Amino acid sequence: MKTKHTPGPWKVDPDYLEEVICSEFVSILPYCTSGFEEEAEANAKLIAAAPEMLEALKTVDLFLNEVHISHTNESKLSLALVKKVIKKATE
Repeated sequence: MKTKHTPGPWKVDPDYLEEVICSEFVSILPYCTSGFEEEAEANAKLIAAAPEMLEALKTVDLFLNEVHISHTNESKLSLALVKKVIKKATE
C-alpha cells in the first residue's frame, strides 16, 4: 500500500534542532512559544521518528497475525492497539 505521507527517513535539522526535514521540499516546524526550545526539540525528534515507528508497527502487526499470537487477552489488546495506531497514522 502506498503511503500518503512524505516517505522517510525524516531527520532533525542539525542546524535548527526544532525543525524536521522530511524531504528536499518539505519540512515541519513544531510550534512552541519562546522558552520551550527543549520541548520543541523533543517534539521534532519524535516527529522525525514517525515513519520508522509506523513501519515498525506494521512489522509487529504482520508478525502477530502470522504467528497467531492472539490467544491471550494481553496479546489481543496489544494487537488491537497496534492496529488502532496504524489506522490513526494512515487514514
